[in-house]
Amino acid sequence: MLAWVQLYSYTFTNMATAVVYRSGGFKFVERVRSEPHAILFLVRPMPRTQDSDGNPASSFYLSAVQLVYPGEGTIGLDKSLKESCDFWLANWSQAREAALRRRIYHDDSVECGALPALYILQDSVVMPISTVLIRRLSPDRDNLSDESSLFVFEDIVNHCLDIMHAGFILQHSSGPGRRPLPDVGYMVQRKKREWRWKLLFGWFWDQSDRTLPLKNPRKTGLNADKLWERFFYG
Repeated sequence: MLAWVQLYSYTFTNMATAVVYRSGGFKFVERVRSEPHAILFLVRPMPRTQDSDGNPASSFYLSAVQLVYPGEGTIGLDKSLKESCDFWLANWSQAREAALRRRIYHDDSVECGALPALYILQDSVVMPISTVLIRRLSPDRDNLSDESSLFVFEDIVNHCLDIMHAGFILQHSSGPGRRPLPDVGYMVQRKKREWRWKLLFGWFWDQSDRTLPLKNPRKTGLNADKLWERFFYG
């Protein structure tokens, strides 16, 4: 599962950032030491068939992302959730440095916090744990509670799910411009057990809604390019 988590680390960072900002912004992250919240990923392993090609991007199916707190009684996981958060907090510095070394974002100055990421596997007692970084959005966007901003954060989470379910993987933008948007790619097989991410040329965010299935209508009513711009830049 580690390979799958690392593959989608940039996507998960954007989703976790949206969830945190919907709950009060990065000032909320500063309370994590005394209030051990975590980002909960609800995951279903994908069955292997004769037609399975071993693509690591399709080994699991992510159904939902939540911000949870052990005292909230979330899906009956209070004890194990608190134990996992305590374990993560005890190793917080090492976990954070390891996440930063992966350079999820090219500019470390945009990282404002980190939270434990707990992966709840369907029909399994195993609960893998890792670290997810929280991106710093523009300074005047902290503690946003107006309806339009909350809709942006909710739409980003659902949009990332749609992208994953369509088989695409996001990475930090490699293109020029003052307001770059994420790169989109997919996995290609180089050797029998070697897969590499490949940039999808010809992808234009302002046209992507024509080909990307939308599971849920966007509450903002924005096209994908405008949604990303609102999320990143306000």
